[in-house]
Amino acid sequence: MKKQDQIREILTRYINNQCSPQEVKWLLGQFGAAQNEGLLRELIQEKLQEPANMSPAEQADAGEMFDRVYNRVTSQIQAEDARIIPLRKQIIKRIAAAAAIVIMLGAGLYLYRNSGKPVATVAKAVKKYSNDIAPGGNKATLTLADGSTIVLNNTGTGVLASQGNSVIRKTREGQLVYNLTGAAAKAGGNAINTITTPRGGQYQLILPDGTNVWLNAASSLKFPAAFTGSERRVQLTGEAYFEVAHNERMPFYVETNHTEVRVFGTHFNIMAYPDEQMQETTLLQGSVKVSMRTAGSEISKMLVPGQQARTSKNASRIDIIPHADTESIIAWKSGVFLFDNTPIDKVMQQVKRWYDADVIYQGDKPDVTFTGMVPRSNYVSELLNLLESAGGANFDIKGNKIIVKKK
Repeated sequence: MKKQDQIREILTRYINNQCSPQEVKWLLGQFGAAQNEGLLRELIQEKLQEPANMSPAEQADAGEMFDRVYNRVTSQIQAEDARIIPLRKQIIKRIAAAAAIVIMLGAGLYLYRNSGKPVATVAKAVKKYSNDIAPGGNKATLTLADGSTIVLNNTGTGVLASQGNSVIRKTREGQLVYNLTGAAAKAGGNAINTITTPRGGQYQLILPDGTNVWLNAASSLKFPAAFTGSERRVQLTGEAYFEVAHNERMPFYVETNHTEVRVFGTHFNIMAYPDEQMQETTLLQGSVKVSMRTAGSEISKMLVPGQQARTSKNASRIDIIPHADTESIIAWKSGVFLFDNTPIDKVMQQVKRWYDADVIYQGDKPDVTFTGMVPRSNYVSELLNLLESAGGANFDIKGNKIIVKKK
């Protein structure tokens, strides 16, 4: 059998809920390969033209819909390839490929329950809610040292402000960039700025030293307008992914409410939300030292790539996870939810922050976990329908509240 026929056959089985987990992984890998671009076009065209996937009105505009779907799929794959570090390219291709199938067939998701057996494949998002909630986006507020604020999602591009020798500007891509003009201002280290994302927001910025930071929803980062002295320090609440600019003479530190991370030129993710019991530091590249302050002493652990350090508010110890699920942990940065046997309360924590919604459990909390992936660009109704199709939980939307009930 030719490979294209094999891909077409397995895709059909995927849609009809007949694939094994191994076949799903193989299929997604094929869609991540550049040589299959032509086949991707053909399959999108075929599926869009099937009556089960399109209304008569949509079929009349099939050409326009094809262009829209294909451009969205390919631009997502290209964008992910361009901005992710080489170590992670394969997983991002897989995520983008899964998103392609999701886009192609209308908010589909391959979900598993506790047994590991496929429960639902491509599912139509049925409009059964009285209202819906839009996904989050690039939203943040910058607070300058003098207390003045700039709502970044409402501002145009170009120079936003100046502090000492630091010029703050917003790029066309929506990034916040700090540039130093001339020698770094000696007083710049005293000018502390804070960038804050609301629930339903995210933002990317480049610090004065060239460090790239991706800030997740409901998070904040405090940093100086210019790094001076013998070290670089920032304070994080919430979640952020860092790609730290190398500078041996000025080590980089990230402080949270009860830990300190010393960075040795590296890529890593920190999750330190106040409403989470555990704080997680996950290393993808380089090395970091995680330290925990206690009443009478300090404990520290070094991480190597692929490891995660977990600390608890109620315990004076650092637990090391030797083989962390790094793909799931940083999936938010690439625009997807990626669940891997994730308990429903952890799933709904992510939903709450990204959709700026309150989550209410009615009766007993469902004892269910989910495995699968879905774009964060989906409306919440699409995500909830997919979760519900996997079984174990029912959902409802009342204003900005999501009601969760045991099925």
